[in-house]
Amino acid sequence: MKYVVTPGQPVKYSGYIDPGVIAKNQMAMSTEAALFTLLFPEHVQEMAGYHGGNQTISLTPDILKYEHTDGLNYLFLDFGWITPLYTSSDGLSGLSLVSTIGGGPVVCRSDVRVLGKGQNNNFHLSGYGVSGYVATRYEFSRTYFLEFGGKGGYIDLTDVLTSGGSNRASQNFGFLELVLSGGISI
Repeated sequence: MKYVVTPGQPVKYSGYIDPGVIAKNQMAMSTEAALFTLLFPEHVQEMAGYHGGNQTISLTPDILKYEHTDGLNYLFLDFGWITPLYTSSDGLSGLSLVSTIGGGPVVCRSDVRVLGKGQNNNFHLSGYGVSGYVATRYEFSRTYFLEFGGKGGYIDLTDVLTSGGSNRASQNFGFLELVLSGGISI
């Protein structure tokens, strides 16, 4: 899977942002943050100081880049069952319901830049996921099948590497995907 924070997405924020950290990060910022900072030099500086919880800002490259596009790898083990719904009179074809549940670890490679500073991190065990799958399977000639279904689940990333050192983040989200597959029954 892949996960990307949408550039320009408005978010509410609060807390204290140290002006010294902003200045330090601007000394070693990423290329895309540097280009944005050249075009809008005061943008990040506006964030320095204390902020209440009702302020909104757009997530631009000089503020935050957060994505798992080189890898949001959900390694899962499913347990499932097949329930026959219909079998033809000659026994060569049929319709079945396929159901599974499962879970496992999630290994991410996260590209994170906070206030212009960060890195594309190494692959790292970042959390876990749980999921379920339901599909309808059409079998023909006792050998081949076509299957159409949906898989949904929940991923909890408890230890995401961010901008280097001991900096970490956490996040959780749900997912839903449609699956079309074909194969050979043995």
